[in-house]
Amino acid sequence: MIISEIENGKKLMLKFIYKEIEYSMLVDIIQKAKDHIIITAILENGITVEPSTMQNIRLLYIVRDGIYTFNKCNLQTTELNKMRSYVMTSDENVEKENRREAYRVFIGEIVKVRVSSINGSKIVTEGILKNISVNGMGVIIKREIKVGSKMSILYNFEGLNIHLLGEVIRAQKVPGRNYFDCGCKFYDSNSLVNRVIMMKQMRAAKKG
Repeated sequence: MIISEIENGKKLMLKFIYKEIEYSMLVDIIQKAKDHIIITAILENGITVEPSTMQNIRLLYIVRDGIYTFNKCNLQTTELNKMRSYVMTSDENVEKENRREAYRVFIGEIVKVRVSSINGSKIVTEGILKNISVNGMGVIIKREIKVGSKMSILYNFEGLNIHLLGEVIRAQKVPGRNYFDCGCKFYDSNSLVNRVIMMKQMRAAKKG
């Protein structure tokens, strides 16, 4: 799916980092054209938040049987019928993810991270395992690494050791901090990861 194929009138999830805080906000698609869509703007004290102050902008289009995630989005401020808005473009053509596969669970634990770069160099450093899904994991570390590097973590979940191994597909510096927010895609499916996600889902359902 390309971004202009999203149906008019749909609510979308806009995810971004602003002032070092990660936000997930519902927005409406109010118009679209061949190469872009127009969505409602994010306001702070009645003033439009400028796209230049937002980092890691992503758009999620949730349908009945899955989720389309646009990870490379560009925003420009505009006004449509006196409504403050953003023009959003993306060059991506994304595949639909199964809801279960796209489900991420928060971990937030300190782990030892092993990284092998594409030039063969290796480092071992401390990091935070931010979240995991069936497809991959989010990790925060203090060392800058390149997209394409291999990342390995041994995660202990209630006495169960789980080897997490994947390729870094995103590495962005956290604004104002000496940290890097990395997204990794697992090389292979892992039944133990499925087990962790299922248990987390069941516990969340009980709390709800």
